[in-house]
Amino acid sequence: KIVERILRDTALAAGLEHMGWYNMGSSWYGDGHRIINMAKLTVALYKFAKSFMFGPGTTCRCQNCTYLPRECEWGGGPYAGVLLLYLQEISLNRLWTQEERDSQTVARLDLGTTNEKLNICNAALLHAMHNDQPFSKFA
Repeated sequence: KIVERILRDTALAAGLEHMGWYNMGSSWYGDGHRIINMAKLTVALYKFAKSFMFGPGTTCRCQNCTYLPRECEWGGGPYAGVLLLYLQEISLNRLWTQEERDSQTVARLDLGTTNEKLNICNAALLHAMHNDQPFSKFA
């Protein structure tokens, strides 16, 4: 919930509406012009979001810190190592319509390896997540 809040705050600070859609994955497919526009917005947001979320004076870059605060490490809150994913999510929240989001009924890309209900024959791309469950990066 911490990450969701900061993503919404970042979008609003950049003047963008956030629809409250999270964890949409990193693989996009669809009309080429739409994908290019989402990529352009993602890149345009980078410097602003890096400063807003991780710049001097923020929780994750305090003046007297000698190491990252726990809430800024992987799994503890906003993590700079996945800033691109955060910005992709903000872009999708801005550029997708509700109809486009609702039409995503079957996922084929970026599917987690820990879902026991997943038939791997239906997936085009699997994603080993950062956790300690079997078939994950830290298992």
